[in-house]
Amino acid sequence: MLRHVRVVHERSQVLHCTACPSSFLYACQLKLHTATVHHKARPHLCPWPGCGRGFGTRGHAKEHLLLVHEKRRPFGCASCDKRCRTRALLAAHVRAAHGGGGAGGMQPAAPGRAPTPPGAPTPPGGAPAWGRTPPAYRPLSTPVASR
Repeated sequence: MLRHVRVVHERSQVLHCTACPSSFLYACQLKLHTATVHHKARPHLCPWPGCGRGFGTRGHAKEHLLLVHEKRRPFGCASCDKRCRTRALLAAHVRAAHGGGGAGGMQPAAPGRAPTPPGAPTPPGGAPAWGRTPPAYRPLSTPVASR
C-alpha cells in the first residue's frame, strides 16, 4: 500500500522513456511502451484464419477479432437501429444522420461527469450512476504526463 501511495499519489517514481516524452508509473508500462511503440513488437497475432495481423497486447488482438472479424457493434444509436464499432463512428453517424452533437447517442451529462448511455439506470436525483468516465470508455493505455 505504501508503494501504491508513493507511486500513484505522490508520483515519486515516474519513469521516463528515453526515446520520446512519454512517462509511466510502473516499469512494466515503460517496457511494454518501448517494445510496442519504438521496437514495433507485435507478438500477439490475430487467430482468424488468413488474417495474421499482429498486436502489441492480447487486449488489442481480442478487440480486433471481435470488432473486425466477428462484426461486433457495441455502440448503438439512441435515435435509430444503427450500431457502430467505436464511439467516434457513432458520433459521426449521429451528426450526419440526425444532426446531433458529438455525444454519440449518449444522454448529455452534468459538467465533470460522464455521459449516460441510453437506458442506463440512474439513481434518485437523476445523476449518472458513476462520477467519472467508466473504465470501458477509457483509452486502453495512456502514458502519465510528466509533472
